[in-house]
Amino acid sequence: SRREYKTINRRLQRGRIASAKEGKFVGSYAPLGYERIKLEHDKGFTLEIKPEEAEIVKMIYELYTVGEIAENGKIKRLGVSLIVRKLNDLNVPTRKGGHWSPATVRDILTNPVYIGKIRWNWRPTTKKVTDGKVQRIRPHADPSEWVLVDGLHPAIIDKKTFEKAADLMKSNPPAPIPQKKKMSNPLAGLIVCSQCGKKMVRRPYGNGYPDTIMCPDTACNTVSSFLHLVERRVLDSMQEWLDDYRADNPGSKEPKKFEAATKIKKKALSELEKEYNELNKQLDATHDLLERGLYTYDLFTERTKKISERIRENEEKRTELKMQIEKEQLIVANSKEIIPKMERAIAMYDNLSEPKEKNDLLKEVLEKAEYTKLVGGRWHASPDDFSVHIFPRIPKIDNV
Repeated sequence: SRREYKTINRRLQRGRIASAKEGKFVGSYAPLGYERIKLEHDKGFTLEIKPEEAEIVKMIYELYTVGEIAENGKIKRLGVSLIVRKLNDLNVPTRKGGHWSPATVRDILTNPVYIGKIRWNWRPTTKKVTDGKVQRIRPHADPSEWVLVDGLHPAIIDKKTFEKAADLMKSNPPAPIPQKKKMSNPLAGLIVCSQCGKKMVRRPYGNGYPDTIMCPDTACNTVSSFLHLVERRVLDSMQEWLDDYRADNPGSKEPKKFEAATKIKKKALSELEKEYNELNKQLDATHDLLERGLYTYDLFTERTKKISERIRENEEKRTELKMQIEKEQLIVANSKEIIPKMERAIAMYDNLSEPKEKNDLLKEVLEKAEYTKLVGGRWHASPDDFSVHIFPRIPKIDNV
């Protein structure tokens, strides 16, 4: 079956490549400025221009290749980041309704679909094993491996403008990330902006000024803070969570006491489930006896009322028992897993020197941490006036 699956998959891939070479659009989602339409009298799809979105694409190319009139009356060409800021300031809608990002604008400026081309296989999906886990990645392929042909769809941008944008992009490419560069942010991948949901990033400064942690979305109103203050607040929040958990669950220090009680409650729950099934059978039987004439209507009403009341009481008991069992299982699981890990992380953190080691330690116990700060600048003199809400990696418990 696996061989058959691979054979079918290879056949589908060959079909997509063949369609792309014919100038058809084989993607699932149309790029900004187009909509995907079915070809008449032929298999496959092509693209049709959406005028309102096409104007946005033209505006992006114009700002990047020509510019806009500045306050001094001169024409100023905008880079990718400034275009992003302008689009967000003007509330120009994106395809998915979110904010504009540099990656989105950069993709538009480098996508040959806008000059009537079809590009395929430029980011093929491949598998990579990392820490024993298989991950799907989409690296950029070498241009020699692309399928790049004339498409069946109309162009939005002329070739001269597209080539000018490509030349400008080559003269000022995004800074590459060195493969051997060490991690500098101990909170990388953990701190999430509470306003837009994006992962916050470290911003380094020179001249001895402390690093800050900031939201990468230029349209977000979240204010940045010093990295070392956020780092300390995360550790304080972990200790606070630990103290609150112990105060709310005194038995967490001796989880074995719950194990015997949980077994008894599980047995009681099993008996209640048997009783519940039996009561439902009795309820069905009353209907049969009424239909056969062995029960009068008054007797039927009395019996069903009593049985229904017992079923309701049974459901309440089972619900209460399930809640108790789940809570006890969670206390036991936390006491065996997350609590010791949290204690170890808090105790070891300051003794570690490498940001990568600190990051790995935090990711063992935290899924994420939400950061909130909406007031800053000269009207806000307290640099530590922000909040951090942590989300510990609570272990999954058995279904009751």
